[in-house]
Amino acid sequence: MVKLSFTNNQKPRVITVQNMRIMRLVISSKLAKQSNYWKDTVFLVIADHDSRAAGASLVPIKHFHIPALILGDHVAPRRDSRLVSQIDMPTTLLSIAGVSGNYPMIGFDLTQDVNPNRAFMQFDQTQALMKGNHDVVIQTPNSKAKGYVYDKEKDTLTEKEVPEEMKKEALAHALLGSYLYKKPFI
Repeated sequence: MVKLSFTNNQKPRVITVQNMRIMRLVISSKLAKQSNYWKDTVFLVIADHDSRAAGASLVPIKHFHIPALILGDHVAPRRDSRLVSQIDMPTTLLSIAGVSGNYPMIGFDLTQDVNPNRAFMQFDQTQALMKGNHDVVIQTPNSKAKGYVYDKEKDTLTEKEVPEEMKKEALAHALLGSYLYKKPFI
C-alpha cells in the first residue's frame, strides 16, 4: 500500500512527466492491477497547468499544455493529439465507466469521434479560449475581450481581430460556472 502523508508545513509536490510515469507504473502494474477494484475503477491523473505558469504574459499558454493519463482495466493504451480541455474529462470518464444518460455537462466524450479543437485556460483573473492551436480570445477584468494569434514555436501572442462569435463563446464559457451555481437546474 502506498500512503502519501504531509506534515503541517509541507505541500504536495509538483507532478512532473517523470512523476506521471512513476504513478502509471504504481497504479497500473504494482498496486491497482493486483487489487479487487481494478476491473471496476477508472483512474484519471491530470493537472491544471505546469509549475511554471507565471510571468508577464497575459496567459502563458505553453504552460497549460498538460498531460492526462487515463487508466483502467478496459482502457486501451493510446496517445491522443486532439486539442481538448479538462471539461471533457467527466463526460469521457463516464463513458469509459459505461455510464450513459442525460447529464448537464458541456464537455465532449473523447471516446467518440469528435474533435473539440479548443482549450480553456484561466490565469489568475484572466480567461482564455484557444481554438485550433492558434486563435485566442483573452478576457481580463474590466476590459473588452481581445483576439490574438498564438505562435507555438515562438510562444508569443500577437493581437489580431477574431470573430465576434468567438468572443461571445469565450465569455459564455467564462460565466457559465458562476451562472449555474447561482441558478440551480431544479
